[in-house]
Amino acid sequence: MNFYQASQSKGLNDLKERLNKLDLGKYGIGVHGVDKGDTDEKKSIAISISNEGLNLNGSKSILGTAISLGTNYETGYLAGEISEYKFGSGKMMSVVIAVPFFIQNGDQKTIFLGFPQRNTVRSGQQYQEHCILDRICGRLRKIPAEFVLGYFYEEDDGTQHFVENLAHYSYLSDVEKELFYDSCYNNMDDISRQFNVLISNGKIRELAVLKTRMQEIGMATYMVDTAILLARQYGLTSKTPEQPSEKGIE
Repeated sequence: MNFYQASQSKGLNDLKERLNKLDLGKYGIGVHGVDKGDTDEKKSIAISISNEGLNLNGSKSILGTAISLGTNYETGYLAGEISEYKFGSGKMMSVVIAVPFFIQNGDQKTIFLGFPQRNTVRSGQQYQEHCILDRICGRLRKIPAEFVLGYFYEEDDGTQHFVENLAHYSYLSDVEKELFYDSCYNNMDDISRQFNVLISNGKIRELAVLKTRMQEIGMATYMVDTAILLARQYGLTSKTPEQPSEKGIE
């Protein structure tokens, strides 16, 4: 193995190692490609995103600014996809997003964030919400820095690196997680809270009825589809921040 190959392998191995630290099957993984400037300018943008979060620029979904690689089941495969992803001209600079499907506070109350299912379309996805995460991020107008895992990039000489974000959610202390939970909860609207209750209580039948109604009037069902998946996997296993609504989701 020559120096170039070794440098590429190190960057990829660092990325794999970080992905392997996440709870398997409990995170959604996305990628945002930085496409403006030379390598140093792109690196500066990636660092800013790691510190401040990723601006949605008015999108209603994180898919307006990132692709979704789906659930973190096969970390080696995901690392390979991330290392090969490039958006725009010049050298590759990719910000890696990793969102837990749910977060909890000290009382074990749960917010089911969800994550868009695998979708690698690079544009035109900003108008449809796919999950509670989308609605929270929409109100915040960004993907919080706590969901930025780090950035993967290529130098001008072809060497590759992964720089992790030490402020990612998986590294937060219990106190920091409590504060972050409160921030997310305070940015949930009524629809998000009602969906959250249905998911927590495993109300798959009610969600299926809602999906049918939405289909009948020509509405996209991405958000209810995600809710059904979460209800099947986690329903009736966690507390929610509030009691179920008598009216349900309207």
